[in-house]
Amino acid sequence: MIRFFVKALVTLAIIVLLLREMDLDAVAHYVLSIKPVYLVIATALGVLISVVASVRWYYVIRATGHCLTSYRTLQLTMVGTFFNQILPTSMGGDLARIPYAHQSGLPLGSAVNCVVLDRVVAMIALVLLVLITLPLALSVLEAPHARWALVAIAAGGLAGTAVTLGAAYIPGRFSHPALKPVMALSLSLREAVAGRLAPAILISGIFVHFVRIIAVFVICVGMQLDLAFSDCLILVPPALLVTVLPVSIGGWGVREAAFVIAFGLVGLPTEQAFALSIIFGVTILIAALLGAPFWIFLRKQDGVQND
Repeated sequence: MIRFFVKALVTLAIIVLLLREMDLDAVAHYVLSIKPVYLVIATALGVLISVVASVRWYYVIRATGHCLTSYRTLQLTMVGTFFNQILPTSMGGDLARIPYAHQSGLPLGSAVNCVVLDRVVAMIALVLLVLITLPLALSVLEAPHARWALVAIAAGGLAGTAVTLGAAYIPGRFSHPALKPVMALSLSLREAVAGRLAPAILISGIFVHFVRIIAVFVICVGMQLDLAFSDCLILVPPALLVTVLPVSIGGWGVREAAFVIAFGLVGLPTEQAFALSIIFGVTILIAALLGAPFWIFLRKQDGVQND
């Protein structure tokens, strides 16, 4: 509960600080300026994100030596996305997926491992996308501080990935019982990103984030912002990578600050960047609410089985 209040304060503080420097009427104008058809398309892309994420998780589970049906992984992914949005912690969706994955046949320890592993793989895929788009970003952005900021974000993500993968190689004399879960996760991660299913896992993982980029660009078009797709391609991945930090509720506040800073590098006014992030967050929220019927169906299935 204390952690939730801290995150709530951080979220509120960031948003208030951002809004203090903005014209609120302009922000409202830009938020309401998007054409409904583009809002619908962006929301549909939000649903597609969950579908592709379920494909990634399906292969992650297989990489650990277990298996759930593709439909079951879709069900649980949609349920997890739903709870990520309605619960006060970003881990709510994971806590929902774990027991249902266990009920579906995975051993409890494996269910926990597969969910955590899926989270880590999603971050690694985002780091890879940042690295892939980095040469284009460096050629487009002229300001030295912008280039160094992107390089720093990419280097930080790469370092985190290296540490996670390297945990499996900690010498026995330096290991501690508390590190055993981390080492086990590292071993599973190595199989996921370097084993025979690695191409399917990494491609689906990168594609999830690519769909997010498309969704942001669709919103830009709907708002009639002066941005090219290449701008979204180079700026959205590092902005999303920053929001991985678990310091706010659902990434709110941190995402808005990241969008304001990132899109400011290509000259987008602060109010427009803030409105863009708000609309993007709303489409994610609406798409996540579609996971409610999947959860209700799972609850009914449990009721039938218990009877």
